[in-house]
Amino acid sequence: MGTATFFTASIGKRWLSPFFRGKRWLSPFAVAVLCVLTVGAGARQAAPGLFGFISDRASSQRALESKLLASVSAERMRTDHKHLASTPHMAGTPRDRELAEWTRDQFSAYGLERVAITTHEVLLPYPVEVSVEMTAPAQWRASMREDPIPGDDYTQ
Repeated sequence: MGTATFFTASIGKRWLSPFFRGKRWLSPFAVAVLCVLTVGAGARQAAPGLFGFISDRASSQRALESKLLASVSAERMRTDHKHLASTPHMAGTPRDRELAEWTRDQFSAYGLERVAITTHEVLLPYPVEVSVEMTAPAQWRASMREDPIPGDDYTQ
């Protein structure tokens, strides 16, 4: 007769909090509850209409969304981006206000209601001078101007 050696390992119950020790029914119960909740969530039917809107407003919301989606095109995005990025517009400058008004008008044209611009008084730290200078081994001062890139109107 030969001998066989079996190795067993156990993680024990040390990893369980004292509340769960000795409650063998808890694990099957948790699995059963999870199954019931999962099946119940899957059996739910989709609500008629548009989620988040009462039925009277759902049709007007769908019409607004259709109009908005119909106005989206790559060319329109390109044109709008060019308009927005054509001139610097730091916060608080006249150009910033112009773009805020333009954006408000665009939103209104899309059919959004009650589009408003709100003004807030804030402290904005505008630099008086911007410079980069190297003093050693040789003195050099950066021009702070980007070299023009052929084909890029914004660097000309």
